[in-house]
Amino acid sequence: MAQCWHRRPRPLAVFCAWALALAAPSVHALALGEPELLSALGENLDLRIPVTVGKGESIEPACFTLSRDPAGAVARLESARVSLERSARGTSLRLRTESAVNEPALALGIVASCQGQLAEYHRDYSLLVDPRTVPAPAPGSAATASTLPSPAALSPFPAAIATLVARIGDTLESIADAIFPGNRAAKKSYIDALRASNPPLAALGDRDPIAVDTPIALPDLRTFARSPSPSPTRAAQSSRRAARARAES
Repeated sequence: MAQCWHRRPRPLAVFCAWALALAAPSVHALALGEPELLSALGENLDLRIPVTVGKGESIEPACFTLSRDPAGAVARLESARVSLERSARGTSLRLRTESAVNEPALALGIVASCQGQLAEYHRDYSLLVDPRTVPAPAPGSAATASTLPSPAALSPFPAAIATLVARIGDTLESIADAIFPGNRAAKKSYIDALRASNPPLAALGDRDPIAVDTPIALPDLRTFARSPSPSPTRAAQSSRRAARARAES
């Protein structure tokens, strides 16, 4: 680097100052900060990245694109919706995907080419995407078995107590009628439970034939009873008896 001494003619001193200013990097140029991952493994990616904007630079979402680098050992993010968020904390770049991310390690590169920039900006990131975990109980709180959700409560479908295989002529209504003969309200509730426990049957009408040899999970109405009569315990016993009779016949 050229040295500038004090006892030189004034024009030379001005020239040295100008040369040093050009050589010094701009600390106010556009830059991307450290990412904040807002999503978990198995969810649509949601990523926030702080943006520092230089004086005279103007940014908009169209300034930012994902780099198309060759595929490597780590899965690479190739497409995402880009938006800008402005708040009292500053400006952030927000990236969201339309599909779930199932790779625990993810690489991505962001290219910024905005108005007022002297040169294109490029930064690469490596992300570790963790699965979402159930929050631990707060210190000092008494977490007991009664306060924790049961496995049945966490399941999207009612618990099954038996499984039968469909025969010719079986319908949702005929199965419910075998368990709740003569009780219209209970049959309707049980048909709803059958649909919830068997997603492939959800689109069938009450009297539509079920394909032969289709396995059908019989729900336990202790976790899905909508009708007070008969009792959920009796309903569960009826479900077991119906399955046992089908197996023996």
